[in-house]
Amino acid sequence: MEALSTRQRRHQGDPEGERGVAGCLERSRLGGLCSVLGGYVSARIARHDEVLNGALASILCVGLGIYAAARGTGHLWLDILYLPLGPALAALGGYLRSRQAATAG
Repeated sequence: MEALSTRQRRHQGDPEGERGVAGCLERSRLGGLCSVLGGYVSARIARHDEVLNGALASILCVGLGIYAAARGTGHLWLDILYLPLGPALAALGGYLRSRQAATAG
Protein backbone atom coordinates (compact mmCIF):
# COMPACT_ATOMS: atom_id res chain seq x y z
CA MET A 1 0.00 0.00 0.00
CA GLU A 2 1.47 3.34 -0.99
CA ALA A 3 1.51 6.33 1.30
CA LEU A 4 -0.96 9.04 0.33
CA SER A 5 -0.30 12.71 0.73
CA THR A 6 -2.61 14.87 2.83
CA ARG A 7 -4.17 16.38 -0.29
CA GLN A 8 -4.85 12.93 -1.76
CA ARG A 9 -6.46 11.76 1.49
CA ARG A 10 -8.62 14.88 1.61
CA HIS A 11 -9.84 14.26 -1.95
CA GLN A 12 -10.66 10.68 -1.05
CA GLY A 13 -12.85 11.88 1.82
CA ASP A 14 -10.50 10.97 4.66
CA PRO A 15 -11.64 13.05 7.68
CA GLU A 16 -8.24 12.57 9.26
CA GLY A 17 -6.43 13.92 6.21
CA GLU A 18 -5.72 17.10 8.12
CA ARG A 19 -5.56 15.32 11.51
CA GLY A 20 -9.22 16.05 12.08
CA VAL A 21 -10.71 18.54 14.51
CA ALA A 22 -7.84 18.26 17.00
CA GLY A 23 -5.30 19.28 14.37
CA CYS A 24 -7.50 22.16 13.24
CA LEU A 25 -7.84 23.46 16.80
CA GLU A 26 -4.10 23.08 17.37
CA ARG A 27 -3.26 25.11 14.26
CA SER A 28 -5.89 27.72 15.17
CA ARG A 29 -4.45 28.16 18.66
CA LEU A 30 -0.93 28.52 17.31
CA GLY A 31 -2.07 30.98 14.65
CA GLY A 32 -3.91 33.06 17.24
CA LEU A 33 -0.88 33.20 19.52
CA CYS A 34 1.32 34.23 16.59
CA SER A 35 -1.15 36.98 15.67
CA VAL A 36 -1.10 38.37 19.22
CA LEU A 37 2.69 38.18 19.33
CA GLY A 38 2.99 39.88 15.93
CA GLY A 39 0.73 42.72 17.05
CA TYR A 40 2.71 43.12 20.26
CA VAL A 41 6.07 43.25 18.47
CA SER A 42 4.72 45.67 15.87
CA ALA A 43 3.37 47.97 18.58
CA ARG A 44 6.64 47.83 20.48
CA ILE A 45 8.63 48.78 17.40
CA ALA A 46 6.25 51.62 16.47
CA ARG A 47 6.15 53.14 19.99
CA HIS A 48 2.93 55.05 19.24
CA ASP A 49 -0.65 54.15 18.30
CA GLU A 50 -0.01 50.66 19.59
CA VAL A 51 -3.43 49.18 18.86
CA LEU A 52 -3.55 50.57 15.32
CA ASN A 53 -0.03 49.39 14.52
CA GLY A 54 -0.80 46.00 16.03
CA ALA A 55 -3.85 45.60 13.79
CA LEU A 56 -1.95 46.79 10.72
CA ALA A 57 0.65 44.11 11.36
CA SER A 58 -1.88 41.54 10.18
CA ILE A 59 -2.28 42.98 6.66
CA LEU A 60 -0.17 40.22 5.11
CA CYS A 61 -2.13 37.56 6.99
CA VAL A 62 -5.41 38.97 5.70
CA GLY A 63 -4.06 39.07 2.16
CA LEU A 64 -2.91 35.46 2.36
CA GLY A 65 -6.27 34.48 3.85
CA ILE A 66 -8.12 36.05 0.92
CA TYR A 67 -5.79 34.27 -1.48
CA ALA A 68 -6.33 30.93 0.29
CA ALA A 69 -10.11 31.37 0.23
CA ALA A 70 -10.04 32.26 -3.47
CA ARG A 71 -7.83 29.27 -4.33
CA GLY A 72 -9.84 26.87 -2.21
CA THR A 73 -6.76 25.46 -0.49
CA GLY A 74 -8.49 24.92 2.85
CA HIS A 75 -11.86 24.98 4.49
CA LEU A 76 -13.78 28.02 3.26
CA TRP A 77 -15.61 28.58 6.56
CA LEU A 78 -12.31 28.71 8.44
CA ASP A 79 -10.83 31.16 5.94
CA ILE A 80 -13.86 33.43 6.35
CA LEU A 81 -13.67 33.15 10.15
CA TYR A 82 -9.97 34.00 10.25
CA LEU A 83 -10.26 37.16 8.11
CA PRO A 84 -11.62 39.39 10.91
CA LEU A 85 -10.05 37.31 13.68
CA GLY A 86 -6.45 37.93 12.57
CA PRO A 87 -6.57 41.74 12.83
CA ALA A 88 -8.57 41.53 16.07
CA LEU A 89 -5.97 39.31 17.72
CA ALA A 90 -3.12 41.44 16.40
CA ALA A 91 -4.87 44.53 17.80
CA LEU A 92 -5.11 42.68 21.12
CA GLY A 93 -1.33 42.29 21.03
CA GLY A 94 -1.02 46.04 20.42
CA TYR A 95 -3.39 46.71 23.29
CA LEU A 96 -1.35 44.53 25.62
CA ARG A 97 1.75 46.50 24.65
CA SER A 98 -0.02 49.82 25.28
CA ARG A 99 -1.07 48.62 28.73
CA GLN A 100 2.48 47.54 29.47
CA ALA A 101 3.89 50.88 28.29
CA ALA A 102 1.33 52.80 30.40
CA THR A 103 2.23 50.94 33.58
CA ALA A 104 5.98 51.22 32.96
CA GLY A 105 6.06 54.91 32.84
